[in-house]
Amino acid sequence: MKEHLNQYKYIYLISVIGFILTGVLAHPYHIHFDSNYVFTKYSLEHLPPTNWMGWFYPYFWDLLYKITNNKLSIAIFHNLVYWISMPTIYINFFQKKENIIKFNTKYHYWYMALVSFPFALGLLMGVTNNILLVSFLLLSVANFSVFLNNKNKIFFVISLLSLLLAAFLRREALIIVIPIMIYFNLVFSNRKWLQTFLMSVLFLGMYSLINYSVVKKIPNYNDSTISTSINTIELVTLYDLTVMSYYKNELLLPDFILKEEYRGENRNTILQLIRSISIYDLAFGWSALQNQIGPLLVSETVWHSGLSLKEAFPIYLQNVFWYLWLKLNMLYAYGAYLWGSLIFSLFTIVLLLKKRFQSAFPKDQKEFCIVAFITSWIFSVAIILSAMSTQPRYLIPSNLLLWITSIYILYTITTTYKIKINYEERAIED
Repeated sequence: MKEHLNQYKYIYLISVIGFILTGVLAHPYHIHFDSNYVFTKYSLEHLPPTNWMGWFYPYFWDLLYKITNNKLSIAIFHNLVYWISMPTIYINFFQKKENIIKFNTKYHYWYMALVSFPFALGLLMGVTNNILLVSFLLLSVANFSVFLNNKNKIFFVISLLSLLLAAFLRREALIIVIPIMIYFNLVFSNRKWLQTFLMSVLFLGMYSLINYSVVKKIPNYNDSTISTSINTIELVTLYDLTVMSYYKNELLLPDFILKEEYRGENRNTILQLIRSISIYDLAFGWSALQNQIGPLLVSETVWHSGLSLKEAFPIYLQNVFWYLWLKLNMLYAYGAYLWGSLIFSLFTIVLLLKKRFQSAFPKDQKEFCIVAFITSWIFSVAIILSAMSTQPRYLIPSNLLLWITSIYILYTITTTYKIKINYEERAIED
């Protein structure tokens, strides 16, 4: 233990300093509107949670609040998990041969690069369910990295439980959780596909059972008459057709979701209203859709527009060009938060797959990088397809995974070749 602490003292020191910067000096933390609303309604006003932000987030936050009597305890928690998980991942997942540490005197600089993804650090200093999703994902990867080294099944179980908790946090979390979960099961079962399949089914069964058991006890959780419940499909289709109407200069919203006074010959009134709104506010903000379009609907709320995918799909087909134009613009709007890590990850994944570098990577780590890369890209695309405003916090989980794997790939390649060079120099000297 003493030898371990001495060997990695700089890694732990950097982690402690990082926690002080983001977990102590950033207090009191900024709380995103969504999170503040959930905490206020559930913990302070004692109203049941709604499907808008799910049940796990308010339940977990309330539990921490009752234990600590500190409203911001959830931010302290995700900071602790981040700054415990990152050194664990680095020490266990990254190759730690004695030669690497001996020859690479800048070993701790790589760790500084690993934990310095700016968007994650920014999110750490606030309160959202997005950063809590990140912390549980990191906790899962950290425990799995320990399992890879000592094959202790307890760490594998904790890694799956962490993924299970992450899956409850957001609707889209399963997109990033399921591929990682399947890969973890595959490694644990020594790549026996039947066993992996059964373990994965068990995981999803536990998720469904727990979710169903909790939700059925929450009054009005999925009640469409409650303004704070949400029908994701209806909301996304309303957003898409509204912005597409702006671009096409033709109202694409069907009559049946509009109030009678705006139907038929009066549809142009809504088109003029849509065209009068700034495209930045309409396509990349949120308040315009909720406050200006919502009151024109029969439901009077964008949460339940009444526009199902089945009813909206023919309109999408007839206006594919405008839909693609909308999503390209959304991709461009996310560019400042997205392109850096995506391009960086593309560069490093090409290096990973190059034949000359194959021997540098252990099989498990190499496969994890590929799984993380593919999953992160799919997750990012899914966010852009379903986004109704430009909020970079949605992309942090996938972008951070890309960052971790990219740093790992560069570290492994550069340190492996540095060892090779040093050995060659010694051979020449001898």
